[in-house]
Amino acid sequence: MKKFVIMAVFALTALSALAQRQICDTRYVKKENPMKAVLCEINNTNNQNATRFIVDLVSVPNTSSRIDSATWIADGRRCLANDIDGVDFQRYFQWEEDGVVRVEIDFPRLKRLPRNSRIVLHTVHGDCVVDMSQVSNDAKAK
Repeated sequence: MKKFVIMAVFALTALSALAQRQICDTRYVKKENPMKAVLCEINNTNNQNATRFIVDLVSVPNTSSRIDSATWIADGRRCLANDIDGVDFQRYFQWEEDGVVRVEIDFPRLKRLPRNSRIVLHTVHGDCVVDMSQVSNDAKAK
């Protein structure tokens, strides 16, 4: 009888250990950044020695994200953004019911805007890229 009780205790211990193992797969799976960026306007005529890109950030309403920095890349050169209006760098913001947040991103003044350039928004969910060659026809350059 003593052997039976010891075997029962051992079996219950083994079963409880198996029951506590993780059932779900915990390997890292990269998800697509839910934020999309659409270039609306390029303003190169202001007097603050900056080129301003007006961009609509589109995502699921009532969700949040964070933009840590923005980089303009063209012809092998990289420029970091000076400022952003509409949201703040390195602070979370939330989309309202329409799912669109308009931001204005200032870069150092650009004398010409190459068609093969792009803006990369570095977010908490990964990079969001705006390809200037795809949207330059739709954007109104001033």
